[in-house]
Amino acid sequence: AWDLGDLYGSDHDQAMEEDRLRCLRRAEEFETAHAGRVAQLDGPGLREALLELERIMELETRVLAYAGLRHAADTADPVADRLHGAALGLSAEVRSRVLFFLLEWSALPENRTLEVLRDPGLDRFRHVLELALARRPHRLSRAEERILERLSPVGPPAWRSLGDKVVAGMRFGPVGRPLSQVLKELSGPERRERRRAAEELGAGIAPHVAVAAHVLNTTVSQRRISDELR
Repeated sequence: AWDLGDLYGSDHDQAMEEDRLRCLRRAEEFETAHAGRVAQLDGPGLREALLELERIMELETRVLAYAGLRHAADTADPVADRLHGAALGLSAEVRSRVLFFLLEWSALPENRTLEVLRDPGLDRFRHVLELALARRPHRLSRAEERILERLSPVGPPAWRSLGDKVVAGMRFGPVGRPLSQVLKELSGPERRERRRAAEELGAGIAPHVAVAAHVLNTTVSQRRISDELR
């Protein structure tokens, strides 16, 4: 398990709830302050807005990182599962509120973006701004992007989580060994042990092939649909 103390002291750390609420509040304030007004920002104004956006995303990432690592360490833990689901919901809510910013930026005329990007104060964010411009042909409308973002927790992340839970519950061989032990033997020096591990791996995976295939096929299909929309 990872030492997550640098993020939060525990699953019930009040600081995590405070960060969640602060993140939501600042995202709402950011949307109120800047939605429909990005075209009016000069270089310094754009920089200040991007600094605030960075602070918002740092809070979101902090909560998401703790919950994601907790869940990865023990996918069978209901507390970790709840934290992970709540963090994905927070991320979708926050991103759906702030996504307008780079959409409006990338919709500006090229001569306007080139003029603004000459400001040396934007050097720190130049890559983000130029990447948003490069992705302009593949952007959807704000309403469409917001729908996709709000649906994201029940999209690929949910299917990946199901896949993780299925794998975590697998047991192999007569003594019910976890997957990590079997994989370790597969790369071991003894041929006899590698053969046994391969046989146990195949027998243990077989009952779960249908679920694993459904997870993979659904995830691939969702990505194909997203690519077609863009």
